[in-house]
Amino acid sequence: CLFPTATPSAYHTAAPVLTDEDVATFAASDILRSRLRLSSLRFLRFVGLALAQDEQVVEGPNFGERCPEICTYENHNWLRISRVLESLHSLGLAKEATALYSWLDRAHRNGVIGSGDAGARAEATKSCAIWARYAPQMEIM
Repeated sequence: CLFPTATPSAYHTAAPVLTDEDVATFAASDILRSRLRLSSLRFLRFVGLALAQDEQVVEGPNFGERCPEICTYENHNWLRISRVLESLHSLGLAKEATALYSWLDRAHRNGVIGSGDAGARAEATKSCAIWARYAPQMEIM
């Protein structure tokens, strides 16, 4: 599993579950955190986002292509986003989790996420509330 969490997956029962020992190992290893950061950059590209020079998450070059798949209606990618945020936060990359959440929050408030029907907007609001718990110290821009 690319983004392990302490929460067992409801959909992939063989996915590893983080232990306190795993979290401590990540906290002590610059290499592990660096590799997780690389994985997060790959995930950002998957969803059409990128990391800017100032460490803020921004729309990437493939955003226009990925946005209809990711943002306009509630789908399994929203669950992936929840997993990524939880994993980054748990494994010592809270700054990266906050940067991603900040973009998600702005996109939701601007109608990008949940831009489909009323059901999608309602699901986006619920998902943003779930996502918010992984970036409690964030500053909305």
